[in-house]
Amino acid sequence: MKRNFFVICLIACLLFTACGYGEVKIETATDDTAQKIYVTPTAAPLPGTTGQISTSLPVCGQESIMILISSYYAAMETGTVDELGTLVSNPERIDEKQFDKFENASDVNVIRVYALEGTGSIETIAYVYYEVFIEGIETSVPSLDELFIKNDNGTYYIYNGTLPTNEYDQLVKLTSVEGVSELVTSVNREFMNKMNSDEALKEYIDGLN
Repeated sequence: MKRNFFVICLIACLLFTACGYGEVKIETATDDTAQKIYVTPTAAPLPGTTGQISTSLPVCGQESIMILISSYYAAMETGTVDELGTLVSNPERIDEKQFDKFENASDVNVIRVYALEGTGSIETIAYVYYEVFIEGIETSVPSLDELFIKNDNGTYYIYNGTLPTNEYDQLVKLTSVEGVSELVTSVNREFMNKMNSDEALKEYIDGLN
């Protein structure tokens, strides 16, 4: 497996911290004059796993969403496009490069999912706290993703389509809460502690910079 996993994760982390999303691209709609936002869920691994994660966000208790998220990370880990296509709202938008972030991973383990109520076409905003095991390194790397969940007539999908500007703005407001910043800060702190306690992990990360 290749080394670019953590580089992509660190870039995603910066995007996540700055605006609360992964890759966000503004497109001009062809059917009207409004602009739309194309949002691609992007992993934002922030350090830490063994320590206590502090946040006031509620834990997701909906079984259907938990099954969806578990299946999503399994498909991402194995790089299975067809399987991932059954889990996202717009399978034609899947880019095989998005699998690169798990190319170094020997295992991915979802630890906990937090949830916020969404708006418009997004029913739930999920914050997925998980750990990534990198080949050849004993210490796991905790990671954090923000994913949009869509409910399509009772079937849940991870949303990777377009959003009207006003709906995107509403989502930004919904995610600008203390619980989200608490979670990001807490996981980031744990990562730094973990990295500083494991020389192999530190050398690996330093080698990517």
